[in-house]
Amino acid sequence: MDTIEHSSSPVIATDEERCRRGAQCLAAERVDTGRVGAPSSRPLCDPCTDAVRQALGDAPELYVRLRLGLGDAGSTAPSEQVTKSKGSPLPLNASKLDLTDQLHWLATTWADEVIHTAGRPGPDRTSQPEGAQIADSCQLLLRYLTVWTVHAPVDLNVTRTESITQSGWEAADVLLTWKRAARRNLGLTELTHRPPEPCPACDVPGVLERRDGDDKVRCSNCGKSWTLETYELFVHAWIGAA
Repeated sequence: MDTIEHSSSPVIATDEERCRRGAQCLAAERVDTGRVGAPSSRPLCDPCTDAVRQALGDAPELYVRLRLGLGDAGSTAPSEQVTKSKGSPLPLNASKLDLTDQLHWLATTWADEVIHTAGRPGPDRTSQPEGAQIADSCQLLLRYLTVWTVHAPVDLNVTRTESITQSGWEAADVLLTWKRAARRNLGLTELTHRPPEPCPACDVPGVLERRDGDDKVRCSNCGKSWTLETYELFVHAWIGAA
């Protein structure tokens, strides 16, 4: 009778089978060469896709807050440190004007691209104010989120003289950076809880964190994550063994 030999070596996902956000992936794993994206059959893993979904939901309100703040002293001048294209991540200290301009370009440009890929008629924005254009575009990207995040690279016009080549997941990654920069500009810093217990997976203390309102506890060292309920079971077991 023939026998089947099983390799004792673990199967390691290739770069093409991992979340393309790499070390920035919300479920990143630690390997010998550093942190890599979580295994994923799509360009973005499920946790990162959920973060993009949340960012699309939050973006219209953040835009309104930024626009309301444009009357503040000094906020109407573009940031001197911004030298990148609207299609590239802005620095966290970007100005309100830089941030509103980038969101409008990103949301409307990719909404048009996605709706064209889906074979649907494009929206008529001739009489829409900028805020409404952004809100409608974010809703469309939410509706076609998978189409967007798996979209192949395309050439996109940024200005009359500038164009970039960008894929859907790259644009979604830019949106996540935009959200962090917008929240920082508005003073909406996120509260992060840091449990004192060591990580249940790598046993390193001081590396666990949970964002306020999030149901996930993550390890910044090994990249593992657990629901809050599962983590609390670990804590009870750890206290009992201490």
